[in-house]
Amino acid sequence: MKKITVLIIEDNNADSRLIKELLSETTDEIYCIEYAERLSDGIKKILENRFDIALVDLNLPDSIGLDTISFIVKKDINIPLIILTGLDDLSIATKSLSEGTQDYLVKGQFDDKTLKRSIRYAIERKKLEVEKRQFEHELNDLKNKYQFLSFHDSLTGLYNRMYFDEEIKRINSDIKRFKPLTIISIDINNLKDTNDMLGHEQGDILIIETAKILSSFIRKTDILARIGGDEFCAVLPNTELAIANKRKKELKERIKACNSQNAIIKINIAIGIASTQEDESTDVYGVIKKSNERMYINKKLLKSKRKN
Repeated sequence: MKKITVLIIEDNNADSRLIKELLSETTDEIYCIEYAERLSDGIKKILENRFDIALVDLNLPDSIGLDTISFIVKKDINIPLIILTGLDDLSIATKSLSEGTQDYLVKGQFDDKTLKRSIRYAIERKKLEVEKRQFEHELNDLKNKYQFLSFHDSLTGLYNRMYFDEEIKRINSDIKRFKPLTIISIDINNLKDTNDMLGHEQGDILIIETAKILSSFIRKTDILARIGGDEFCAVLPNTELAIANKRKKELKERIKACNSQNAIIKINIAIGIASTQEDESTDVYGVIKKSNERMYINKKLLKSKRKN
């Protein structure tokens, strides 16, 4: 036989005894019943035990009407509820169905079959409701994950090229609001050598560690994206060129400190900076082009220094 645990929250002992007698009739289920005469006592039992269903009187010594239901639902949204009501509370009982209950029974107007059927249906409806809520929650998580992955680089967690391109379009359409606008182009110099000599796993670590350091000097209003295998770009709205150059210096100091603690992987980057301050007539794409040109010049310079 199936065991069903029932909590009866009812201050009328005669009504409680009647429900117990009706549930004790021969059936395929065994009903294990507990009682509470006050809502506060019922809530305590719900929090301490797991009940398959609760039968609740709408009017209790410490709670009246729909507040009784809302309080239970706030404490345990998953417990199936059946309202016990008199004819004078019928309209409220009907409203309770939209507040979280599964069914209502009018006192004195149900027999054992009606009661047991109501209990079975209430449990099943609540089960379907819980499953639906879990499915919607999982679906929402998947949507959020998909949205995150569509705009973020899977390796570093930074914004990806798709997001970067969309943001650049948005900024360029209203560029005056973001001036002075400064762009920092960054390229990892030694990624190919790291991949060839140490393997792509170590190359990935190099990219990740570089991204972490770059992220550490980015403000919430800035945009930092990985736009290529070894390329990053930082967009700094309302930032003067002098401030960006100061932050470039801080970035190099952080990289130096990081390299001093890592004997295997050394971060080596080329940097190019450009700003609308240099040419007020240029758009975002012109600033990006200039910063990229300066980054490649810096890259060649660093390469020639390593050779010498």
